[in-house]
Amino acid sequence: MAPHYLRIILVVLVSIAAGSTTNGFGEDSGLVALPFSILSPTEWTHRPMLTTFDDIKPLPTWQCQFTLQGQFKEPIRMDELYMGEAYDRPLVGMPHPIVMKAVRKVFAFLVPGIQLDVDHPKHPRVLALFGGTVTALRVDEPGKEPNIAQVSRSDMTESSLLLSDKFATANARKSILSRPRTASSLEFDTTHVYTFQHQDTVMNYMSYHANLAPGLRVDLIPHLDGQAMSLGAITNDGRWMFRFRIWNERTLLEWSKNDRRCE
Repeated sequence: MAPHYLRIILVVLVSIAAGSTTNGFGEDSGLVALPFSILSPTEWTHRPMLTTFDDIKPLPTWQCQFTLQGQFKEPIRMDELYMGEAYDRPLVGMPHPIVMKAVRKVFAFLVPGIQLDVDHPKHPRVLALFGGTVTALRVDEPGKEPNIAQVSRSDMTESSLLLSDKFATANARKSILSRPRTASSLEFDTTHVYTFQHQDTVMNYMSYHANLAPGLRVDLIPHLDGQAMSLGAITNDGRWMFRFRIWNERTLLEWSKNDRRCE
């Protein structure tokens, strides 16, 4: 039987003129904290944000895909916006500090600028620069942006030359924007419409497993201490651009087993 893949379409209706926001994320979405107007095509207005599907042929190698489109209401330097996971409580069963030190060195070489603080005593996080992490990025003049309802079921075409003439390909853009030193010279402006599409090959939100390497599949439930995983982007000063929590029935079973309330 074909595996089920998770697709998340971030659909938020924003009244730019009035400055009011209506969203489907709940109170902790953080969308108001970092002013970012998210655009939504009308055909997605009444569709569910979270669906599973197994009708894509050939089967994709990624576990989850999201598409986000909108405009920033204030400029933000590209070395100040990160994507990843941030938790409110310590994680459980983390490796010894000596092991984590070695792991950080490896990941710092592979992913410059990564914040791999899963063993933080209060607020664990795994974050990488947003502009250097997303699979595809489009930067368009208002009115010329793609319809995300049409591109969301296929790979979106990279088009970020309006940011820099060095961004001829997605790999060139990732190479520059994944490094804080080179990313600091560029910013997300308020003029253009940005479309971000990301295909995650590591996190399986359907089962709460992380596919870290071929043959290395880690069950995250024992380590999360009942916390939900999430998709999100956050600034250096702690403001969420967006945060979409993804709850799993296995987490509910963990709560029930430990007689704890939902957190």
